[in-house]
Amino acid sequence: MTGERKTEEGVFWGWYVVAGSFLLHAVSYGARYSFGIFVQPLTAENGWSRTVISLAASINMLFFAAGGIYAGRLLDRIAPRWIATAGAVVGALGFFLSAFAGTPLTFYLAYGLLCGLGSSWTGIVVGNSSVGKWFVRKRGLAIGLASMG
Repeated sequence: MTGERKTEEGVFWGWYVVAGSFLLHAVSYGARYSFGIFVQPLTAENGWSRTVISLAASINMLFFAAGGIYAGRLLDRIAPRWIATAGAVVGALGFFLSAFAGTPLTFYLAYGLLCGLGSSWTGIVVGNSSVGKWFVRKRGLAIGLASMG
């Protein structure tokens, strides 16, 4: 491979992939890393301790890590756009169900499991591997820009 991939029309879509990956990272990581803002309101609303609520964030990180391994294996067989779409749906479902969680267990399943898996399928594994496949030259710059999201 001597250059970057181009379609029949001669348009190079790699920078569009970078922009899409940037947006995926921004939404995925923005939602996960802003969890600390919601600890006090969740404590006041549900009467749960900070430990109970923080355990959901720990479960989220656990499933984020495990889901990244699974996402990498899926990338060998499925197009990244389908993995990212599934991740967005699973993550959105997790956030939706988290709003109605009445017990710590349902909160752990909704936020910990579903949001963690959704974040991993829209996260760095899918985004950066997609960007890397589009670039030969300027690959580091492209992955760096996508990761800034």
